[in-house]
Amino acid sequence: MPDKAIPCKIRNKRWTLVFTRNPDLIPRGTWGVTKHWQKLIAIHPDQKGQEAIGTVIHEWLHGFFPDAKEDVILQAESELVGLLDSLGMLADEWAQDEI
Repeated sequence: MPDKAIPCKIRNKRWTLVFTRNPDLIPRGTWGVTKHWQKLIAIHPDQKGQEAIGTVIHEWLHGFFPDAKEDVILQAESELVGLLDSLGMLADEWAQDEI
């Protein structure tokens, strides 16, 4: 599967979110990474459904709050994914076709 790059904004600056298996962008054994100096979020594409959505949210939060500790990011991700799920907004089919 070729890389899929999607433009996004964080704090009104242009970033790129890329779904990739490229080890130069995303280290082995990692589901996602945020590279502030490149304004890049890299996500491993083997995730599906809520797992994929949670990883995108998690890495985007790292971009938005670069000084936040990991436990704060994890809590924010968990609570936001829980809210979206309770609203019925997280269909498992999302990641099947979109990524």
